[in-house]
Amino acid sequence: MKAPWLILFLVVIADNCIAQDIPRAITEQIELLIDEESEEIDIANLYDRLYHYYDHPLDINSASVEELTDTQLFTDIQINDLQQHLTQLGPLLHIAELQAIPSFSTEDVRLISHFASVENSQTDASDLLDMIKNSRHELLIKGGQILETKKGYIENADGETKYLGDPYALQMRWRTTYGNKLRIGLIAEKDAGEPLFAEGQTIDYLSGHIQLYDYSRMIKNIIVGDYTVSMGQGLISHNSFIRGKSALVTRTKKGGRTLRPYNSVLENNLNRGAAATFRIRDNIDLTFFYSHLKLDGNEITDGIDEENIEGTFSSLQRSGLHRTSSELEDKDAITNTSSGFSAKYKSRNTQVALNGISHRFAGNITRSDRLYNKYAFSGNTLSNLSIDFSHRVKNITLFSETSYSSTGGMANLTGVLIGLDKSLSASLLYRYYDKKYNALLPNAFGESASVQNETGIYMGIQYDISKKWRLRVYADHWRHPWVKYRISRPSSGKEYLIRLDYYKRKRINIYTQYLYENKEADYTDPFTKIVLTGNQIRHRIRLHCNNKVSNTIELRTRIEYSHFANSITQENGLILYQDLMYRPKFSPLSLTSRFMVFDTDGYDSRIYTYENALLYEFLIPAYFHQGIRYYLNLNYRLNKSLTAEIRITQTKYAKADQIKDPLTNRYRIAIGSGNEQIIGNSRTELKVQLRYRL
Repeated sequence: MKAPWLILFLVVIADNCIAQDIPRAITEQIELLIDEESEEIDIANLYDRLYHYYDHPLDINSASVEELTDTQLFTDIQINDLQQHLTQLGPLLHIAELQAIPSFSTEDVRLISHFASVENSQTDASDLLDMIKNSRHELLIKGGQILETKKGYIENADGETKYLGDPYALQMRWRTTYGNKLRIGLIAEKDAGEPLFAEGQTIDYLSGHIQLYDYSRMIKNIIVGDYTVSMGQGLISHNSFIRGKSALVTRTKKGGRTLRPYNSVLENNLNRGAAATFRIRDNIDLTFFYSHLKLDGNEITDGIDEENIEGTFSSLQRSGLHRTSSELEDKDAITNTSSGFSAKYKSRNTQVALNGISHRFAGNITRSDRLYNKYAFSGNTLSNLSIDFSHRVKNITLFSETSYSSTGGMANLTGVLIGLDKSLSASLLYRYYDKKYNALLPNAFGESASVQNETGIYMGIQYDISKKWRLRVYADHWRHPWVKYRISRPSSGKEYLIRLDYYKRKRINIYTQYLYENKEADYTDPFTKIVLTGNQIRHRIRLHCNNKVSNTIELRTRIEYSHFANSITQENGLILYQDLMYRPKFSPLSLTSRFMVFDTDGYDSRIYTYENALLYEFLIPAYFHQGIRYYLNLNYRLNKSLTAEIRITQTKYAKADQIKDPLTNRYRIAIGSGNEQIIGNSRTELKVQLRYRL
C-alpha cells in the first residue's frame, strides 16, 4: 500500500451523529433526470442539492415558488396546484395530504416525502458566529486508481513518462451547514496522472465557497467564492441539471434560485468571486455578481508577438485534465473577468426579469477557418442581455426568454405547460437559436449544448392511467440552418420516446421504454473514402424492473437493445445487467453490486447505463464491443460519525486490439488508445472513501 492511500485513514473518530448510506430516493430522481446520451453532464451539483434537502427538508407550507422549483422535485403544474391549495385551505398538516391535490400521484408524494416536510425546520440564529458554532460538519476523503498500468505511466528509453503525476486520483471535500441558512464548502482534487504539486503551482484544483441565505430581510442570498448563476431559461446561464430531453417529459421550464454555491469537480464551469441577491421589496429582487477566473485554453504561438504576454487562443478547454506537459501548458492560460445582474419582479401569477452578463478575456480567442466556425465567438469580449417572463392562468403556465448577444445573434425559447386534468398534463416548447448567437455557459433546452444554429419544437405528455400505470411520451423535431461539426450541410432531425411505468405497493416498478432518433450526420464510405451526409437512425428498447424484495434487499434488472443504421452500415447492441442492493436497517454494512454483459457490433450501437458509485460520484459510461462488467460498492459504518466506503469494478473485453511490442517484437493484446492504453483485456478500478460527520 503506497503513501497516498494512508491519507484516507487520517481522520479523528468521534460520536455525534449517524452516518447514512446514499439515500435511494436521490438516485431514483437522478436516474429520471439524466440525459443518457451525454458523458459530460454534471451530476455532482444536482446530487448536492438533493442531499442538502434530504438533510434539511424544505417546509412546503412556507416555501416560495423559487425554493420549490430549486428542489427539481416538483413540476410547474404541481407548484401551481400546491400554492392554490394552500391559499384556499391553509397549511398542510401531513405530507401525505399532497395526494389530495390533483397533480400529485402516490409515487410523487413518496419521492417528495424524502426531501420536504410540513413542519418549519428552519433555524432562527442570525449571528454568523452562532451559525458556525451550531453547524453540522462533514468531511470526505477519497482515493482511487486503475490497477492496470496505462501507457502514459510507462518510462521510455530516457526514463521519462508521458503522464507527469502518479496514477492516484485524490479528492477531499469539507462542508459546513446550518439549516438552510449557511453553507461553507471546500473541495481539493487531483485527477489520475496529474502531479499533486506541479512546478510553481498548488494542488491541481481547489474550490471553496461561503453562502448565507435569507440572512436578513434585505439580504436574500450572498456567496463569496465559487458559485453558479441561473437566469431565465438558460439562454445565458443556468445551473439546472436538465439541458434537454428526459423521462420527465413535462419538466421543460427552468427556475429556482439565481445563485447557488458550486460543488463540482468540473473545473471550468463556474464563476469565482462574489455574488448577492437583495430583496428590494417583497416582489422585487436584484442580483449582482462578479467573477475573475483563470480558464484552460489552447494558445496559438505561430505569428504572435513574443512580447505580448497575453496571447491568442484557438479554444477554451473544458476537460480539466493536466497530466501531460501540453495539458499543463493549457492550464489557467486565459483569464476571464465576468460581471452581470438580474432584476426580477414577482407577483402571485407573473414573473418578469431583465438579465445581463459581460465577459472579458485577457487574450483573444481566434477560431480555425473551418466553415462550422464561421459564426462561433471570436475576440476578447462577449455580452448577453435577455428578458424572461412567466405567467400563470389557472392551470396554464406560459414562459419565455429572449436573449441577444454582442455577436449579433438572437435566441428565443417559448413554452407552455398545461394541466388538462388531474391525470393528464402536457408541455409544448418552441426554440429558435440564431447561428450568430453566442453565450459562454448556456444551458437551455435543445438537441445540442451550444444554444446556437437550431430551431425546434417539442411536445411532452404525461398520463396517469391509474394509480398503478403511468404513460409518458415526447416528440421533438429540429433543424440546424447552418453547418455543424461533422455535419457539412444544413440538417434536421427528429426524436420520439414512449415509456410505460407500472407500480405496485411501493415494492415493484416495471417500465418499458422505446426511443427512436433519426438525424442527419456525416460519415465516410469505407470503400471510396468519400465523406457522405445522410440519415442515421437509432432504435433503443429497454425493459427494466425494480423489485424491493424486502426491507433490506432490492433487485434491479435491465435488458436493453440498440439498433443503428445509415445508408452503408447497420449495427446491433444488447446489454443485460442484474443489480443487488442490500441495506439492512440495523447493520453497519450495506452494499450495492452489478453484473453486466454487453455485446454490440461497434461504437455506433453503444448503450449508456447509469451506475451508482461512491458518495458525490455517479457514472454514465457507454458500452460497446463485447465483454462483461461487474462492480461492488461496500458501505460500512464504523461508528456514529465515521463511515468507510469502498468500490471495486472491473470490465473484461472478449476481444482486444493486437499491438506490436517494440521491446520484444511480439504482438500483444491491448485495450484503449494513446496514453490511456492498457496491455491486456481488462480494466480494474479501486476506490476508497471515508466520510466523517459531526
